[in-house]
Amino acid sequence: MAVNNFKILDCTLRDGGYYTKWDFDSSIVTNYISSLNKLPIDFIEVGYKNIFSNEYQGEFYYCPKYRLEEIKAKCNKKIAVMIDEKNYSTKQMISLLDPCKESIDLIRLAVDPLRIKESYKKVIKLKSLGIPIACNFMYLNKWERIPGFFNNLKIISSQVEYIYLVDSFGSIYPHQLKKLILKIKQFVDCKVGFHGHNNLELAFANTLVAIENGVDIVDSTVIGMGRGAGNLKTELLISHISKDLKINFNALSSLVDAFSKLHSDYNWGTNLPYMLSGVTETPQKLIMEWLSKRYLSLNSIVNKITNFNTYKHSFPKLNNMLYDKSIIIGGGSSIEKHIYAILEFLNQNPEFVIVFSSTRYFELFQNLSNFKIFCFVGDESERIDLSKIVFDDKKAVAIVPSGSLETIPTRIPENFRDITFEIESLTIDNNAKVNNCSLSLQVVKNLLCKTIFLVGFDGYEKSNKVYEIELFNENDSLFKLLNENKIELRSLTPTTYKNIIIDSIYSHI
Repeated sequence: MAVNNFKILDCTLRDGGYYTKWDFDSSIVTNYISSLNKLPIDFIEVGYKNIFSNEYQGEFYYCPKYRLEEIKAKCNKKIAVMIDEKNYSTKQMISLLDPCKESIDLIRLAVDPLRIKESYKKVIKLKSLGIPIACNFMYLNKWERIPGFFNNLKIISSQVEYIYLVDSFGSIYPHQLKKLILKIKQFVDCKVGFHGHNNLELAFANTLVAIENGVDIVDSTVIGMGRGAGNLKTELLISHISKDLKINFNALSSLVDAFSKLHSDYNWGTNLPYMLSGVTETPQKLIMEWLSKRYLSLNSIVNKITNFNTYKHSFPKLNNMLYDKSIIIGGGSSIEKHIYAILEFLNQNPEFVIVFSSTRYFELFQNLSNFKIFCFVGDESERIDLSKIVFDDKKAVAIVPSGSLETIPTRIPENFRDITFEIESLTIDNNAKVNNCSLSLQVVKNLLCKTIFLVGFDGYEKSNKVYEIELFNENDSLFKLLNENKIELRSLTPTTYKNIIIDSIYSHI
């Protein structure tokens, strides 16, 4: 049902799947469809069509044929699915869509605007399926900076049902959106859609501007459920149009209630980092990775984004150093519990080089005579005030990964500048993410240590925090790689990592 000459597409199951891995309880899906059947929604986008993933994803990441048929039979709305254009050839897309084309009313292609010519070639061939196509061009804020984009938009618009303006960063302001819509309408020969993100809490305002300026279709999700800062709330948009249309508010309430528990579990919606993403037009995924892995503070992120990195320096490459024995100090609380035994062990074994994967407990070790290596990534050096710590700079070096000052701005305290070196690359795993654990492991690998002990690597196995679970898995995979390369790691304090040999500090003193 078109409302006031525009249509509404609810994409909760697709956009909200980023939080649930595209798994939704069957009772929620049943309620969702039943409720939307009674509301002025025109399309339901039920998920993605994909062939594979390197990790588990649920049914709405794949939208199997039987599930689409089941939803189509129960739903009085048109059904849409999305495909990420860059991931598949036209042949692969057709193989995904053709078996279930009777259940699909709209194909939505997520397209990087820099790939507009490649997407045009695919659209031409996809039309053979007989299903209307929408091209969702992302990064709306960048369109005017892409040479020839609007002329290419005119060409592709003659082949599709909708051209979508996607405010990927949630960074567009209403006056900017109005200007872009009016400009686009001079170029395109098809209908126009808008998909807003809520980083700056402008999704509703921007959607109203889009509608007022003749956009034909707009997107929303229940309670704004969507990646990062989320989207326009379906219930807000429906409430708005209730001024002109009779709404079944019992159905709307039932719809919201069904997703309320998910909202309390996942707590989507805008926050300061997402606002920062919107203001700086930076992918929120990148900002959240920096923050969640505790690489960078917000100040550091702003400095990097605005090219005002006051601690960007270049450092000499580290020459070869050889140590037979090393101990890596992590940041786990077991350090405090067993500190007297650890210090006794190191006093008895001054030949061990101490590698600080975390500086959290450095003050406890600063009076030891052992050679010390500090691993700095991002804001690791800010865990404690290293500028006030006195140590023998002839028996210490700081290490940063090569290129980290461009990818992850790394703060180096002033009293460490003269002893800081870069390490060439992470050869333990070319795909490894740069973090303090991977850097410290690379250091001991480069030292050619025959004995490698660890303390304070407690693990996050029992955590329910997503970033800690991710860190646990990333670290454990690195430990496994070293084991496979005949490099033995032994933890002298308790650990839940599966790929570290468990030893005891007390058996060595």
